[in-house]
Amino acid sequence: MLNFTKNSDLSVSETLSLLRRAHSIANHDVTVLHELDGMQMASLFYEPSTRTRLSFASAMNALGGSTIGFESSSSASVAKGESLADTIRVASQYADLIVLRHPDISAPDIALANSSVPLINAGNGADLHPTQTLADLMTIYENKKTLSGLHLTFAGDLKYGRTVHSLVKELLRFGNNTFTFVSPDELRIPNELRTKLTNTNTLFYEEQSIQTGIHSADIIYLTRIQTERFPQSLIKKSPTELTQVENFKPTDLDANTLLMHPLPRGTELPREFDVLPQAKYFDQVRFGKYARMALIELLISKHTSNTK
Repeated sequence: MLNFTKNSDLSVSETLSLLRRAHSIANHDVTVLHELDGMQMASLFYEPSTRTRLSFASAMNALGGSTIGFESSSSASVAKGESLADTIRVASQYADLIVLRHPDISAPDIALANSSVPLINAGNGADLHPTQTLADLMTIYENKKTLSGLHLTFAGDLKYGRTVHSLVKELLRFGNNTFTFVSPDELRIPNELRTKLTNTNTLFYEEQSIQTGIHSADIIYLTRIQTERFPQSLIKKSPTELTQVENFKPTDLDANTLLMHPLPRGTELPREFDVLPQAKYFDQVRFGKYARMALIELLISKHTSNTK
């Protein structure tokens, strides 16, 4: 059974094939209409979400399927003490696919051990967000026509920002990319990711100012300060104190540089950037639906064919 709890669950060639399928769907491929009629997706969100949850629901509906589930742990039996393992076992009896978001980094592993239907990780704590990475990859590929040989500057909360972790790890598989990481010392990339970059002989820089990395970048990827994941030692600091992009202005952005952000945004991305042609963060939202449609289609089709 094929699951998608991390991007490496698909090979590089499979990922490119999925992106091509998502491109076809985005360009009004009518073959997806009613493709999953009668199928159900269980959407189990233990953490708040707007884009990811709505994107999955919209994707499933567009394929002809329907969605069940909950958008808060307070509205599910977990509030009565039900374990994640039991919730997954229950959802497996009702649904053809489970989408899980959970604050616990180990949640995907627990879910995998207890699910009898394909599982998608929609974000696990500060670890990974693999389907956001698919949306990001599609945005980059649609605009740059490649996923290698790029210089990407990431700025903001790089320690707790799971979108950064997922995207960097995935781009390492495509090779020949250069990274600049801009953050305060408290929010630098995790040591595990730094070790992976070093072990793959990847060229990367860690900076304190975004001005150092913007003018040679093909892509600037901003992230919000994720105060909800902060330890007590950081809670006393305001997001403004920790933002390293306060001097970043629309006039600083090169014409061919993509500006990306996984949203929601904070003070690091003023609305004055929205009118720029380089601003691609709402394209990320749009492409996220098509990438998730292609992923749902792939997982359910493989599962269905294997159970016949």
